[in-house]
Amino acid sequence: MGEIRTLYTTLDRDLDEARRLQQAQLQDRFRRFAGADVALWLKPSGPIGGDMVGWFPVDDRVIGVFGLDVAGHGVASAMIAARVAAMLSAATPDQNIALTRGGDGRFTALSPDLAAERLNRMILRELGGERYFTLCLGFLDLATGKMRMVQAGHPHPMLLRAGGNVALLGAGGLPIGLVEEAVYTTLDLTLAPGDRLVIHSD
Repeated sequence: MGEIRTLYTTLDRDLDEARRLQQAQLQDRFRRFAGADVALWLKPSGPIGGDMVGWFPVDDRVIGVFGLDVAGHGVASAMIAARVAAMLSAATPDQNIALTRGGDGRFTALSPDLAAERLNRMILRELGGERYFTLCLGFLDLATGKMRMVQAGHPHPMLLRAGGNVALLGAGGLPIGLVEEAVYTTLDLTLAPGDRLVIHSD
């Protein structure tokens, strides 16, 4: 009985450490820009889960935002979510799968649909179709409010207009890592002053 108790204590401690590491990835939970605010919130249904949210700078006026949800629960899903979040990280822009370097050496955003296709190919190579995830990835121009976004099987983002109207965006799309020939569609929208865009998970 004592050995079983020790085993469960060790497992609980490992899960708690994994949860802390997952939460630590959300370094910048709130950022105020000239033109927009970004707020991140992550609360798994269990000790650890396969959801992740984040943002990253593209240049002085454009930022990328994303939300993803790996199928399944537990440590395996959380590890994949962490891997994908690292592919969309601000820490190493030259390894960010959604960015490309121009001839002048500066980074620019890929079209969101092409970023999703690139990510789909990479995940299929790495995981062989054994795991997949849904994704919303968008690029917001802070000066104009214009946004380009891809929805890859993720729940519909909600656009809350300043006047109170709510619109569900996107047409669904295929998840990432499920179908090799998957094609994704970019959605264009414009955020006006006072509007809110909510990228959420189920």
